[in-house]
Amino acid sequence: MGIKIKAKEIIDYSSHVYNEEKHIILIAFICEYLSGEIKKIEINDYTWLSLNEMKDYDITEADLSFIEKLKP
Repeated sequence: MGIKIKAKEIIDYSSHVYNEEKHIILIAFICEYLSGEIKKIEINDYTWLSLNEMKDYDITEADLSFIEKLKP
């Protein structure tokens, strides 16, 4: 994405099987932004969202546990 970050602590991990065909394992980190500007490299688009705004988006099942962990 064209930016430099420093991965800090692990928030959580997620293991999800889609249609008994694809097994996804995701690891979510708290990261510190270091430098650079976001570029759309191999992604269609991006946006910055608050936790409240995420309810308006189609979030993948594998990501839902991360959102729950971030809520106060």
